[in-house]
Formats: sequence, C-alpha cells, structure tokens
Amino acid sequence: MTTNPTTTHTDEERREFLLAHNLNPDAPALKGKRKKVVLDPHGRDPRLLPVEEIVLDAHLLDDFPSLAGDGLAAASAHVFALYKSYGRNKDRNGALHRRITTFITNTRRERETGGLVKEKVKTTKEERDLAQLLASQGITAKDLAGMLHEKKVEGE
Repeated sequence: MTTNPTTTHTDEERREFLLAHNLNPDAPALKGKRKKVVLDPHGRDPRLLPVEEIVLDAHLLDDFPSLAGDGLAAASAHVFALYKSYGRNKDRNGALHRRITTFITNTRRERETGGLVKEKVKTTKEERDLAQLLASQGITAKDLAGMLHEKKVEGE
C-alpha cells in the first residue's frame, strides 16, 4: 500500500500500513484517549466571556509538540480562534492575545522543565546572578530540572 499525504485512509488501510511496517495497529498509544477540553465549565459562550474569566487548559495545546517559533504562532491562532469575539472588539481581542501568549509561554516552560516552572515570578538580583551562572556553565532549564528531580528522588 502506498501512502498519499493528501488522502484520508480507512481504518483497514491504516491497519495494513502499520502491519506492513511491523507496527502493532492495536497499540494503546494509537487508541489514546484525549482529555475533552471544556472551554467554559459553566456552559457560557467562550466568545462572550470577559478575558479575565477565561481559564485556559494546557490540553488545548496537546496538538502542538513545539511551542516555540512557528509552533507558538500556530498554537496562538488555534486558541485565539476558540475565544475571539464575534465582532471586532479590539480591546477584548488585544487582551485575549496577551493572555494567550502568556499562557503558551508558561506551558512551554512547564513542558521544558517537567512542570517546575508554572508561572512568572519576580526575581531578585541574587536569583538573576544564579541564572547567569547556570547559563555560563551551559546548564539548560531541562538539565537543571533533571538535576533537581534526581536530588529529590535521592532525598526520599
């Protein structure tokens, strides 16, 4: 069976393709259940909600493995389309864009650090110096998160 990226395959064609590549067509990962994202738990129209009442769920970004560069733009466009005003409400849409960008940036940091960075925090001079020291040694946020996780496991 040849594959054409512009056609949608039936379940049987998908099974044949996976079997032809020695892959299990019934693997649990292929049947993974996605969390259903509720845009507003109270059932209100998300396009009419005040921006400060919008609670953005990280599962909105499950289809975006990268949240940097083009991935950030695509994820932002996706989330914005779900919440944008029906009309041209510049104030609301501007605030919504800022909120979404902050949300995506925090989610990206959370992914990179394994959940250690969850929100923007104000830093002191000492903390900035420590960050500069780590950077000068080539230690990335992911490296540091791994080291902290190892230390935590050792301490238990």
